[in-house]
Amino acid sequence: MSEKGYPPLIVALRKHFTRLNPDVDPEKIDWMSYYDETLSYSELLDVFAKAYPEYRWYEYETKPIAKKEVEEKEEEETLKTAECVTETLKEKLPPEEAEVLEKAVEYAKKYRQKYEEFKRKITPETLKKVEEWEKAEKEAERLKFVPKPLKTEVPVTELPTFPFKPPEGTEAFYEEWMKSFKRKSI
Repeated sequence: MSEKGYPPLIVALRKHFTRLNPDVDPEKIDWMSYYDETLSYSELLDVFAKAYPEYRWYEYETKPIAKKEVEEKEEEETLKTAECVTETLKEKLPPEEAEVLEKAVEYAKKYRQKYEEFKRKITPETLKKVEEWEKAEKEAERLKFVPKPLKTEVPVTELPTFPFKPPEGTEAFYEEWMKSFKRKSI
């Protein structure tokens, strides 16, 4: 145990967290409640990332982008397979159906090209801005004020009572005056 009695993996995670979230106090994280000594550093990182998604846990080059790259490669392979299947079936299908299949593959290629162009336009600065917007949006949602309906003990249709007693001899006047408000409001 080191640094405030934390195990070495938690100390490393705290340093990593502080580097990626310099404006956040690491004491906001309940480090020991999610700690499991049987897990590796990367497994613990995943556990904390799931438990506290409002904070950054990964560098841009690590988990999220690696997963994205795998998905992109799968899409590319699927597109190549679709092209190959289209060429093979072209001879066996009626011309109308072969044409529809070719168009579908062409649309997929165009979509892929547009995606690649869009991806080239995204810079680390843009990603940082998007991340800041998302963080601000989450904070705004967290701070969102939802007014609660007022709870009244006396229904609106009943006459309210005064905290004072009207002067003697004027009770009838006050009673009539209050009833006039009741008639107007209903």
